[in-house]
Amino acid sequence: MVLDVLTVRLDKEQTNVSTTRLAELNFQQLLEMYDEKQATAADVETLLTECQNRLFSFVNPDYFVDSNFNSELNLNRLKMIMELITDGDHYEYAMNELRGVLFNTLHREFESEFNKRRKQYTAKDWADDAITTGMKSLLVDLCKMANIFVSVLKENPAQIPATLGTVIQAVNTK
Repeated sequence: MVLDVLTVRLDKEQTNVSTTRLAELNFQQLLEMYDEKQATAADVETLLTECQNRLFSFVNPDYFVDSNFNSELNLNRLKMIMELITDGDHYEYAMNELRGVLFNTLHREFESEFNKRRKQYTAKDWADDAITTGMKSLLVDLCKMANIFVSVLKENPAQIPATLGTVIQAVNTK
């Protein structure tokens, strides 16, 4: 279901990927192809664009209506991740941090879906499993997407500075 929503989102959004390519794109098939290492260069470009879109939303205060959102703090976190990646000493740690950032943005993007799946508890219900089946499948989908975004970056290391750097530079020039 998350993947179906992303398909619609990709069709509607303006990105640097051609609109004819987006019209043909089935996001779920793209992720499956990437898992099987059959992704074309255009598929990888689309995944990188989607990853970058999530990073833009991570630092954009207009994207979330949340009193806890701190654009400057999020930008600094992204800069720290970029610095760790480029230094190379803590590359895996930085990529794991990036995975967390991407998961965070996906979680916020699909928050309404989480709310639909949230179980209403009474005092006696707390002994039950707090994660419903629907919520578990949503978490697995979001985790898979965050992992694939990071995998695409790891397999295309030349794209890491471009993907993260574009976001940081765009925010710094505002």
